[in-house]
Amino acid sequence: MNLVGVLSNPRSTRNQSGLDRVRDVVEDFDGVFHFEIDSISDISLALRRFAEQGVDVIAINGGDGTIQAVFSCLLRERPFTVMPPIAVLPAGKTNMIAEDLGAMSAKPHVYLRRLLELCRDERLATRIVRRSILRIEGIPGAPDLNGMFVGTAGIVRGIEFCRQIIYPLGLPNLLSHPLTVGLLFFGSMFGGLFGRSPLATEPIAAKFGTVEHEPQQYFVITATTLDRLILGLRPFGDTGQGSIKLLAVPQRTSTITKAFLRTFNGTLGRKPIKDVTTIRTDEVRLKLNCPITVDGELFDVPPDTEIRISGNEALHFVNFASV
Repeated sequence: MNLVGVLSNPRSTRNQSGLDRVRDVVEDFDGVFHFEIDSISDISLALRRFAEQGVDVIAINGGDGTIQAVFSCLLRERPFTVMPPIAVLPAGKTNMIAEDLGAMSAKPHVYLRRLLELCRDERLATRIVRRSILRIEGIPGAPDLNGMFVGTAGIVRGIEFCRQIIYPLGLPNLLSHPLTVGLLFFGSMFGGLFGRSPLATEPIAAKFGTVEHEPQQYFVITATTLDRLILGLRPFGDTGQGSIKLLAVPQRTSTITKAFLRTFNGTLGRKPIKDVTTIRTDEVRLKLNCPITVDGELFDVPPDTEIRISGNEALHFVNFASV
């Protein structure tokens, strides 16, 4: 059986009440090295320990912020001679990365058991997939980061709204995410008609691939290597070459409405919308005057901060979709 290194963040949403079930699964199998971190700063130590022990598979039992920190540490410090595949367990609140890799229910112990059964039965190799990873450079006070989703403009306000207003209601993600998207859409639409939208940010200068865009307000800019976002949405186009799937929607009511409707009927990116960018590329540059999110973690940036996003890194993952 492969040696599996399980990295658990006890503070992640699902682990606050469910970590004992993960521990029980660990006790049921041989060949498991379980490392529970006290803080994000412990991730580097955990990965070094995994490398020293010869771990063959890494299981990340944490939220999207923990996952992003593991990616960044793996690719920045490179503790492994041969990078092991990664299993992402759905232990956070949003679990966008875990769901994209087939872990659809928020039960990390269930997917850990499936992973360990795959290893025990020597079936893991059939579940490995390669995914591109973003590199984000230029955030002041932070080293280069790696992740699978970057967003700015109105989406940052949306994340803050969801965390401060919607999540405290205690609704499941199946309800809280559609409610957030709907409220933000109508807030932006009516705000744009009758005044300043609550999602409006200062103008952003952008370079998408080789095309430069003059500074303007955006409703949303996302760059991702995921195949699907929350609610299973795929607001991506097929134009261009590259691993980054880019969506940029200007802050104009009519444009937002068209993009919103086409996102939910699955045609965004297939039919062009004036001024909406849905391309694939290997580089995005943004001169920001608003915060940015990397896999759900928010970063404040000073005015006119230039951020570079590239997609030339890759890692291997366990795909639970067909398990």
